Amino acid sequence: MIIPFGVIIFFSSFFIVDVFTKIDIISQSVKSLILVISVFFPTMLIASMTLGYNKYRKIYFLMYNMSAFWLAVIMYTFAISIVSAGLYLTDVFVYKIPYKEITYILLILEVILVKYGIYHASKTKIKNVEIKNESLYEKWKDKKIVLISDLHIGPTRKLRFLKKVVRIINDTNPDIVFIAGDVIDGPVFDYENILQPLQEIKSTYGVYYTPGNHEYYNAEPEKYFPIIKNLTNTLIDEKTIVNDTQIAGFDFSEKNEHHAEEQIQKMNLDTTISSIALLHDPKHAKFLMEKGISLVLSGHTHKGQFFPVTWLVRSMYKSYTYGINYFGGNTSIVTSGVGTALVPMRIGTDSEILVIKINKD
Repeated sequence: MIIPFGVIIFFSSFFIVDVFTKIDIISQSVKSLILVISVFFPTMLIASMTLGYNKYRKIYFLMYNMSAFWLAVIMYTFAISIVSAGLYLTDVFVYKIPYKEITYILLILEVILVKYGIYHASKTKIKNVEIKNESLYEKWKDKKIVLISDLHIGPTRKLRFLKKVVRIINDTNPDIVFIAGDVIDGPVFDYENILQPLQEIKSTYGVYYTPGNHEYYNAEPEKYFPIIKNLTNTLIDEKTIVNDTQIAGFDFSEKNEHHAEEQIQKMNLDTTISSIALLHDPKHAKFLMEKGISLVLSGHTHKGQFFPVTWLVRSMYKSYTYGINYFGGNTSIVTSGVGTALVPMRIGTDSEILVIKINKD
């Protein structure tokens, strides 16, 4: 996956250079330097992700963050180059347009937008959510249920970020905390020390976690999973009983609904009584509600994380991209997550911690 992605970025960069040279944004004297940079950053991105997959080095994380920041820039610059090419052709064949001046304005706006996106991604918000759920009401009506997902601890989000998240969670005085997958980003690091703040979460009924897809991008499951199991109540196709409610953790899977049915049977879930399910990817959330699970908690989508990816994700997940869905008296909640994946910015979405309260009607 990494290499084709890098190739796409590489050729996008060449397109940008050609367009900007044609419209005299880039001079011929610096064109070669820009082309070298266009080769360097995709190569560094591929190298940092490949090397960091197997071995932790600070230099790999530095390379990753530099190239991830550059990726944010190149994405919007590519969009601007398409607009600029259209303006240039219009100027040549139809009527005069100040395409060069417009391109400069768009580039300035891009710088502002990227800076805002990076800043905004670091500002975690508490969002209070009230849902109607008669099945859970009697047991959870006066309780605070906290949901987080997609921390993506690794090259970009590290110990300091996790400490901040834990502090915010504790400030809400939660009764129970759920982590719906993607605690780590994938590359290896010092899990024991950097993930230690998770043990400092204070809640009445504890912290419950199930893995997401990024846990399985990691090369050291034999090191990671024993540590996360010491720090949380980890449920991997397992259930437990908390406050007379079944808490079920569905392991991440890209398989169809038949597999979700098998997971229900494996856990021996009684879908006739109240239950809360952790399901990282919400693609089967409706199916679980149809099966009788009272509340399904998910993440994974990041709500698209930044524009225009938000449109793409929305086209894939529809109403399960973000927020609350109901089916037959049961409820699904999808959070936009608290961290970021790959590009460290958010535009049109928030880094959030959900505080959920149960109402009867």
